[in-house]
Amino acid sequence: MPFGISLEGINLATAYTVNTASTPDIPGPPFAVGTPARGTDGSDWVFVKLAASQTIAAGDFVYVSTASTFVVTSLSNTAKALRGAWVGVAGAAATSGTTSYEYIWIQRSGYRSSANCLTGSLANTVLHTTATAGRLDDTAGGGTTATVDGVVQLATAASNTAAVLLNYPVIGVAD
Repeated sequence: MPFGISLEGINLATAYTVNTASTPDIPGPPFAVGTPARGTDGSDWVFVKLAASQTIAAGDFVYVSTASTFVVTSLSNTAKALRGAWVGVAGAAATSGTTSYEYIWIQRSGYRSSANCLTGSLANTVLHTTATAGRLDDTAGGGTTATVDGVVQLATAASNTAAVLLNYPVIGVAD
């Protein structure tokens, strides 16, 4: 994936709101969805649109639910059948409505000091989707979860967060 945009002027921890009714002076997002960027630490990011009626926290795992338009949804067990769908970590908290649209950057590769994993999930194990939107765990739920390939949790999760290493994660096989 070529990365031709520099990070000068990009705030990866900001959600961008577009609501043409209340802020007609901001008719669209500042970047095209699908725009890639490389962080100063070598991490890779993609600009995406949050699906309607979604609330996510910074550090939540999300998946690209509509690949052609880079629309993301919080990752949970409901996505277990979408093998190969892109997964990333939200750089900012955001809530989308039905008349306003939120855009965020998601991290696809590199070190992330705080991603949302269930408390107690162990380091260096296979991670799985959970019933809690946005969080991963080391426990498989036969028939209800899926693996998430390309994520290594570097420490046991405490307070629902852990450091992770991302290598272009995708939804894996259903458990």
